[in-house]
This record gives sequence, structure tokens and C-alpha cells, in this order.
Amino acid sequence: MRNFNIILSILSLNAFLTIVERLSFTGAIRLQPYDFLRLHEIIQMTIFILVSVIGPFLLIKIMSNNFALLKDTKGTLYAVLFVAGTYFYGLGEGLHEVASALFNTYCNTEVIESTMCGSMFVNDYYTGNVYFFVGLLMIDIALFLIERRNPQKKVTGKQLAIVLANSLVFTLTFIAYAAFDKVSVGLLFLILSMIVANGFLLTSNAKYRLLPFTLYASVAYTLATIATAIIRFY
Repeated sequence: MRNFNIILSILSLNAFLTIVERLSFTGAIRLQPYDFLRLHEIIQMTIFILVSVIGPFLLIKIMSNNFALLKDTKGTLYAVLFVAGTYFYGLGEGLHEVASALFNTYCNTEVIESTMCGSMFVNDYYTGNVYFFVGLLMIDIALFLIERRNPQKKVTGKQLAIVLANSLVFTLTFIAYAAFDKVSVGLLFLILSMIVANGFLLTSNAKYRLLPFTLYASVAYTLATIATAIIRFY
């Protein structure tokens, strides 16, 4: 559990820095030649998304007993699900970031005035995000399945507290994104993820504390969904 919580904490720091960077000066720095991207997109795609993929991979290593549980047919299917999810996650992020750079640089972001800007808007807010969130959900499900197959033997109160603290950081990350977005893709993803995560948690034969990643995701998605719905509609 020690290494498990270290990875969760690194992912939390990565999520926090992602939000800080999005609010920083990097969005105003356009890279040459031809203003092809902003510094913001390069940092997001090169650093933060990479860390957010490596982290779950290392969690799989821990939860699968150094990949031992992935050697049979069922384990291989879980691994394939994770790889496919990672592909869609990265694809969506790349499409979103490039479209966002173009849309925010060359278009009126309040009123769509051309087919080109409309295309950028759709790719930024819908196409890229849908791929991204589908990929993230696939990654989560792969982790849920592996953890259900091999629950923790013991989780102390201190270890559980660290898991829940990291879960709250994850919650705030999604609130910051989904609650203030122009479209409802993020909220719909949160609702679906909440249902899936809670479904895995509630139907497990193991105690909740012995499924720390599933509990982590369940708490985060539930709180983020409730908070986002309140902010958006009230």
C-alpha cells in the first residue's frame, strides 16, 4: 500500500499542477513558426498527460502482483482494455489541445462565425473530450477489474486516509474542469463514471477498504458529480 499511495499522491500533485498551469501565463505564449501551438498545449501533452498515463500503469503493476495476474486470458483482456483506453485517452487529449489552440487563437470564442471555427469548436469541446473521457473510463474499468481480482490483504486506517485525501484532490480537479465548461460532456462523463465505479464497489465481495483504487474513484466521481451539478444548475 505504501507504493500505491505514493503513486496516488504523485497523480494528485500532477492534477493540481495541471490546473495551476492552465491558469498561468503559458496560454499567452505562441510558439514559432506560424504560432503553431501555445506553450500551454506543449506542456499539457508532453508532461502532465504523460504522468497521468504512467501512474495508472504503475498501479496495474502493483495490483497485478508485478503483472502476474495478466498472464492468463482474462488478465490479457484487462491489459488490452487498459492499452486501448490509453490510446483513446491520448488521442482525445491531443485532438482537444490542438483544436483548443487554434480555436482560442483564430476565432471568436463567443460566437461561431465560420465553418472552420465551428469545426475547431466541435473538435475542442466535443470530439477531443469524448475520446479523452472514453479512454479514461476504459482505463478505470481495467483497474477496477484487476483490483477486484486481487484485493489488498490489509489496509490500515492511515493508509485509507491517504487514499481518501487523494480522492478529494481528484474530486476538485474534475470540479474545476466540468463545473465551468461551456458544454456538458464533462458532467455526463462524471455521471457515467460515478455509476460504473459505485457499481464495481457495491457488487464486490471484498470490503471496501480492501479495494482502495475503486473506493478512491467512487468517492471522487460521486462528490465531483454532485458538486458539478449544483454549480452548473443552481
